[in-house]
Amino acid sequence: MPIQTLYFSNSQSTLVPIASMKALNVSYGTAIDTSTSVTNTGAETVQFIPATTGNGTAFTIGTTPDSTGWIFDNNQGLFTGRYWPGTWTIQVYVANSAVAFVGGTTGSVSAKLWIVNANGTTVSSTTQNSPSATFTSTAQTLSAANRTFTLTQTINNFLLKYPNQYLYIELYWVESGSAIAITTNLWLESPNTFITTPFFEVTSTPLQSGISNRRALNGR
Repeated sequence: MPIQTLYFSNSQSTLVPIASMKALNVSYGTAIDTSTSVTNTGAETVQFIPATTGNGTAFTIGTTPDSTGWIFDNNQGLFTGRYWPGTWTIQVYVANSAVAFVGGTTGSVSAKLWIVNANGTTVSSTTQNSPSATFTSTAQTLSAANRTFTLTQTINNFLLKYPNQYLYIELYWVESGSAIAITTNLWLESPNTFITTPFFEVTSTPLQSGISNRRALNGR
């Protein structure tokens, strides 16, 4: 696979159908979706939980995933491959009250990237091969012309191992402070909300692995 651009969606993952998670897709939807939002009343961090409106629970970004993010399952979990070392870029597009803005709203976006082991009910971070990388954007005051946040991180190469390892990401809004409750909507199914990865190289498939294992057992 070449360099990938994956879009944050409001659709369910197909291989890992966890209700609280949505999919990273290779294309974006036909209509902008603003059903994922957070509400702040002061200087605090809150998590964008997919398909949850107005989440206002103060949050501390942790060291383990909580199954309320976005997962990429397009052919992943089905083979072993590696991302080459390089720059990962996350772009996030937001608005207040769906399309309008509250003056003086200042904040930044953070993200946490993991490689996870996943089944039908939970995800858990891997101690091996996981970048466990934190991204943080520059803080800015929102306006109609100023609502795009860009986050970058340079990460060394790492593997996705067969079976059932996936790329997984969570997003957080970090409010710099406000005297009133402010709702910030994440724009999903948008060409402006995405993650760009370095080159992904498939190194083996289950069939190739099976052949290698048989050859090892037979001594040839």
